[in-house]
Amino acid sequence: MTSDPIINKVDEEFSLQLTKLVKNYVLELVNHEVDVITDSDWFDQKIKDIVEETTPNQKWVKSKEVAACLNISTPYFHQKARILEKKGILEQSIHYFRTGNSTSSSYRWNLTKTSRVFKENVK
Repeated sequence: MTSDPIINKVDEEFSLQLTKLVKNYVLELVNHEVDVITDSDWFDQKIKDIVEETTPNQKWVKSKEVAACLNISTPYFHQKARILEKKGILEQSIHYFRTGNSTSSSYRWNLTKTSRVFKENVK
């Protein structure tokens, strides 16, 4: 790592461990802040505004709204949606999009297209 004779192997290892610790902390902090922002009403409104501008005749809603429209529970909707996604029936950008890059980011669903898929594929 370095050719400085004053810095020994212990110092190098400590430096590497500290760097990893700080990097992980910053990544975790950034992901948390993204989650806080993307779960806010302000962000939800921004998403709705942008989506309505680009797809004026489509309604994009949260999971609980699709589930209510289909008269099923939200957990059941999520379970079936994962299955339909794995089968390639529900497609990103057509039926849903994610509000962020984090794995915990929420989804927005095209109400019309997603409802149609569920009615055709979920009994």
